[in-house]
Parts: sequence; structure tokens; C-alpha cells
Amino acid sequence: DSGSGSGSGSENSRYLGSNDPLAQMSALDMMQTKIIPLSKKNHFIDNWLDSVNINETLIQMVKGKHPFCAGSALQILSSRIRKRTFAITGTAEMNRSATMTPAIFIQLLITFSKQINDEVEKIAYIDSVSSFACQNNIHLEMILKNDDLRESWLSLQLGQHKMKVVVMNSIAMVMDANSQKQKTYHNNNVNTVVDTMDIDHEEEKEEEEMGTVGISDEMSVILYKAIGKVNDVSGDNNTTDIIMDQVKSPLIEVRLGAYELLRATASRGKGAHLMLAYGGFLEFLLSRNVETVKEGKELKYNIVKAVLDSEVKGLLTDEIVSLLEKYIADGPYYVRAVAADVLFE
Repeated sequence: DSGSGSGSGSENSRYLGSNDPLAQMSALDMMQTKIIPLSKKNHFIDNWLDSVNINETLIQMVKGKHPFCAGSALQILSSRIRKRTFAITGTAEMNRSATMTPAIFIQLLITFSKQINDEVEKIAYIDSVSSFACQNNIHLEMILKNDDLRESWLSLQLGQHKMKVVVMNSIAMVMDANSQKQKTYHNNNVNTVVDTMDIDHEEEKEEEEMGTVGISDEMSVILYKAIGKVNDVSGDNNTTDIIMDQVKSPLIEVRLGAYELLRATASRGKGAHLMLAYGGFLEFLLSRNVETVKEGKELKYNIVKAVLDSEVKGLLTDEIVSLLEKYIADGPYYVRAVAADVLFE
């Protein structure tokens, strides 16, 4: 209830502000696993998380490169940035998250990216970038326009195979962000809409109507192309070529990450068109022999389904559409039957 939420918040504040690293780590874990999920239904907790003291404590953990808590603090801040970044005019109240604006968070990301020491911190960084980027087009554009952030997020050239999977999954997550909620809405008097709304309970609804939630098809395609520019080794900046190299990996984890990224891309605007323009991609889609693992077959099936559901379908010949539809009708595990006389030869 409201009281218990407020009480748990006060206790967590004490742990967060203590000098005991274990207590601080426990407080951050509590925030990530319990308090933040509860804040979606409890506005007392939501207000507590937006308080200046909490934000400043988390910011200092990142800026000061806390040896145990910087990564977790960055992840929490990325999830708490309000999508509405303008001030509420006509009242004395300013944006509740004015102490953690997108511009400030970008600077924190830059600071953190230059001090990454291990895989755990790298994963926390990538998670924070994608969590921030998937909120809206403006955030994603801010990331892609910064050379340091774009390179450190999208690079598939450094690190172990685990990091490649993390990177590809994070990109897919951004492409998937609220794509089903995109709306076109124009209002020449935004302040009037904001001033008269119930901030605590109507915020997400109003943001969706204003078109500030989620990533557009156009920005998803820009993101996909950026992968090629960052990982360019041949000079042609072909993202599909790079991802198909990951599809050929002997490691199932890497292949699954590549499939997930291709599936997310195919579902957005001209994404499927970019992939089908790659020589041999259609043959890869229709082949039943390129993947042997159950999870891989399922994800590859989802790519075919995404292509058929995309706008590129209208540009394909009837023959190709029929082949793709047969692939879907046969299911992900279909194996062509072998004649008995062949088996006994």
C-alpha cells in the first residue's frame, strides 16, 4: 500500500546513502527488482524515485565510478528518465525529472563508456544505452549522433562472443520498442494539453498521443545501417553482410542473437527490403539446412514470418511469396521426407 511503499523507500534511501558498499549494492538491487516495478502502480514510490536526492546519489555513483555500484546506478537512471523533457509552463512546477534530463544522461554515458573495466560493466553500459534509446526517436538520435556512444554500443568487433550477443539483442530490443503503439498526433498548443492533464496517471497516454513513445520505422532503418558503418571492414558499410557473418557462427548463442536482430529489422519499414537486397539472403530464408538447433529453427521461422508481414511483400513476385508462405505453412521443424529406396541404397 502507499504507506508500505513510502516506508520501504525511506529504508532504501538510508542504505543507498550509507558508506557500506554491501548495503548500497543491496539497495540498488532492491530498486531494480522490486521498487521500480512497484512504482508503475504506486505514485508515492514513483515520486520517491524521482526525488532530487535519489537522482543525485545515483549520478555521483556513476560520475565517481563507484567500484561496485556505478553500472547498476547507470541502469536505474536510464529507466527513470521521463520521456517528456520540456517544462510544464503556467505553473511553478517544473519537469519532475529536471535533475536527470536526456542531455545529462548522455554525459553520464560518455563518462562511463571511457572507464569500462570489465564485461559486467560493459553489459550494464549496453543495457543502459538501449534502455535510453528505445524510449523515443530523439533519444536514439542523440546516441547515434555521438561518435563515442555509437561506436561503443554497436561494435561487434571487440570482446568475446557473449558481448556480440548482448549487442545484437540490445539493438533488436530498441527496434521492437513500442512499434505497435506508434500514432500520428499533432497539437499546436502542447502546453495546454500538458497543463490540464493528470501527470501521475495520464503521462504515458499523453506521450503516446503526441508521438513521443517508441521508435519509428525510419529511425529503426537508420539504426540498422549504422551497424554497417561502425563495423565496416570491407568498405561497403553493408549491415546485412556483417550480420550474416554472425549467422554463420558455429556458436548457437551468436546465431540466435543474429536471428533476433534480423527478425526485428524485417518487421520495421524498409528493413526487410534491405535484407533481401543482400545476395543469397532469400536462399538463406528458404533453406531448411542452415540451422539444426530447435531454438534456431524457431527464430529463423520468425524472420520469414516478419518478411511476409512486412511492406516488402508487395514488391516480391508471386512465386517468391508462395515459397515463403509454404515455409510458414510447413512450420519451423519441417524436414523433407526421403524416399525409402534412397534410405536403403
